[in-house]
Amino acid sequence: MQLDMAMMNLRGRIESDELHFWGKVTGVANDYYIAVAVTYKGQYEFPSKAFYWCLSTNFNFKELPTLSE
Repeated sequence: MQLDMAMMNLRGRIESDELHFWGKVTGVANDYYIAVAVTYKGQYEFPSKAFYWCLSTNFNFKELPTLSE
């Protein structure tokens, strides 16, 4: 239930066409939950995606940083 509420909270904070639960990563100290937001509007061929994560202790989604080389 906490995960559902966190997803609804994230949905209200971001602008995207879809929000999906991507999965759970089981860690040693905490578990991590991943969500993906998909935006189709304004995209020519491929939708843009933004990934978000939260801990199993606080369920506060934050955007994953962009990858660097």
